[in-house]
Amino acid sequence: MATPESVGHSFPSISINDQARVHLGDVHNHITPSDDERRCHQALKTSNYEQQKNVNPRRAAGTCEWVTENAQFKRWHQSQHNDLLWISADPGCGRSVLSRYLIDEFLPQIYPGATVCYYFFKDNDEQSRLSTALCAILHQLFILQPDQLRHALSVWDSTADKFAQEPAVLWRVLQNAALDVEGDLAPIICVVDALDESLKAHVKFLVTSRPYDNVERWFERIPEHALLHIRLRGEDENDLIHREIDMVVKARVEALAQEFDLLPDKQAQLLAILLDMGHRTYLWLHLAVDDIREAFHNSFDPNNVKIETIPSSVEDAYERILSKVKPGQIAMVRTILCLILAARRPLSTEEMALAVAVDSMGASNTSELPSVNVSHFEKRVRDWCGLFVFINDRRIFLYSPNSQGVPFAHVPEPGFKR
Repeated sequence: MATPESVGHSFPSISINDQARVHLGDVHNHITPSDDERRCHQALKTSNYEQQKNVNPRRAAGTCEWVTENAQFKRWHQSQHNDLLWISADPGCGRSVLSRYLIDEFLPQIYPGATVCYYFFKDNDEQSRLSTALCAILHQLFILQPDQLRHALSVWDSTADKFAQEPAVLWRVLQNAALDVEGDLAPIICVVDALDESLKAHVKFLVTSRPYDNVERWFERIPEHALLHIRLRGEDENDLIHREIDMVVKARVEALAQEFDLLPDKQAQLLAILLDMGHRTYLWLHLAVDDIREAFHNSFDPNNVKIETIPSSVEDAYERILSKVKPGQIAMVRTILCLILAARRPLSTEEMALAVAVDSMGASNTSELPSVNVSHFEKRVRDWCGLFVFINDRRIFLYSPNSQGVPFAHVPEPGFKR
């Protein structure tokens, strides 16, 4: 995740969650854009922000209410000021799923006609740039408010596509467009990860992050008169979050019962064991359910599988994934995981397949590039690495709770020691 320190101190470290869905009510002005307007708008499409949003799963029924029913959240969305709502929560608590729900469903519901924009920062060269985030917000804004494109067009006329790499310029364009919104319109809402200044216009920001000290110190440095902000501490709402995770546990167990024809007693036993686990998170649940599904799939009778084999923690689940790597594939799997961690941007599956093939040839045998079958590699890499890897849009990531490919803080190494 991009932090305030990683993008400087003059502009918002925008890590807009999920996609921007912009609404201007039922009536739209359909004006045929000029060629310059089309090219200017196209120059702002520097990321696939829609896919970055939609890769996150939709919320399970009844979840995300730890935010939407919170008094601080209600104070924010009912306020007439240009408040910033900062939602912090521990890892594995479903912040990205929450963001998608707010963007796609909840915010358009409580703000009819509002313009909702978003972006997701990720810790890679493609999704960590402030300029990319601002371009995404502006691109979404101009889709729903095409008349505001004139604020970008004047800049684009003088700089062409280069303005898409200038955060200061993009931020001024966003300020000017927001200031130009008529007062009787619903606000522009930006769903972001971190922000260090607010627009003095009809704009609201919703920011999510992990509750890290450096982020909190950064917010504390902002003068109160410069930014009215509200803090919703998800880390103080663990009981509510755990109750929502329990709802998802029940839904997953019901799905397993239907998939494998589990007897009622077996279903009840599985549910009781999962609910009895401490430190439940969405990441642990995904890993545990995948482990259970594999055990059921490989058995003669799922109703006779010993449920005591469920991973008791995320770390235990990681250990089990790595323990299943065959001895002859350990070196290759280690190479794949290390390359994902070391790469400055997500590698394509073709790049990864070629790198692994070159590595397997040894240092003395690299005069010619090896031939690789990318389709075969894509099909096999998940078998080799288990849930540690995730392929999206022909690019390979380390798995994260929201399936967007965020590097783990650490990777356990049982069986991988030299």
